[in-house]
Amino acid sequence: MDKKTSGRIAGGMLALACSFAACAQDYPNRPVRWIVAAATGTPIDHAARVVAPELSTVLGQSVVVENRPGASGVTGVREVLRMPADGYTIFSVTLPLTAGQSIYRSADYDIANDFTGIGQISESPNILVVLPSSGIGSVKEMIERYRASTAPISYPSSGIATTPSLAGEAFTAMMGIQAKNIPYSRIPQGVTDLLGGQHQFMFGGSSYIMPLVQAGRLKALAINGPKRLDVLPAVPTMAELGYPEMSRFADWQGLAVQRGTPEPVVRKLQSALAAALASPRVVAAFEQIGAEAGGPQGEAFHRLMMDETARWKKFAEELKISAD
Repeated sequence: MDKKTSGRIAGGMLALACSFAACAQDYPNRPVRWIVAAATGTPIDHAARVVAPELSTVLGQSVVVENRPGASGVTGVREVLRMPADGYTIFSVTLPLTAGQSIYRSADYDIANDFTGIGQISESPNILVVLPSSGIGSVKEMIERYRASTAPISYPSSGIATTPSLAGEAFTAMMGIQAKNIPYSRIPQGVTDLLGGQHQFMFGGSSYIMPLVQAGRLKALAINGPKRLDVLPAVPTMAELGYPEMSRFADWQGLAVQRGTPEPVVRKLQSALAAALASPRVVAAFEQIGAEAGGPQGEAFHRLMMDETARWKKFAEELKISAD
């Protein structure tokens, strides 16, 4: 390679670096779309809507949450991947999406390779609940009753690869309970049917289960998470009850962008997310539902995405879970 050619290449690389830097300085100069591959009212949607106003303030531009449910998250993923990798379309990455790519045959994405992690937004437990009228007062009583039951037993979930579904599959298999998972396209209807006595128990997200527990309409038996909740201090964790495997079914939500987004834009989003998560309003909003704001950020969060993808692939293979 002659000096003239190498000089042109070096000059081009310098210009590209400068353009990326300028891009970051100018970014964002128009509203940012935040795609949520789930319906309104879900824990994923709740997390995005808690953080979006603070992120808008930090970035100086509107961050607009758009719900794109359908095809078990595939619809939302495809919407993001068809857009330019410029940081103007950001995306909620979740535990169900990392699990779904190994469970759903229609999933044509790879979370760890198609996206770059910005950071974890929150982690929230699932709560094992039953109807107060059931008379069940503990997980032990529940296992004994339903293991011996000859009547049909079922539990609602928000889809085959969602956390309530995965937790239910693992729990019933571990305890030797014959129960049917009934997936709903909109989880509020599943909760309504549980309250109406059509189902016997549920692993529900804290964002929508907590108010019902506090109102006395559902009884909480255990927390699927690493620690007890300050708002439900008397309810033990599954690990405390001797089932540490169930602690891994806590829900997490994070923020990501398409792979190929300019690094300066990625860094700006990482900084903005960290600032938004430090907001007292955001921290309080998550604490109110027993969730915790923050978690791994940047490269550490991307490693979490990779680890979770591998973990749920193994889980699906062991329990032979698959769906169209």
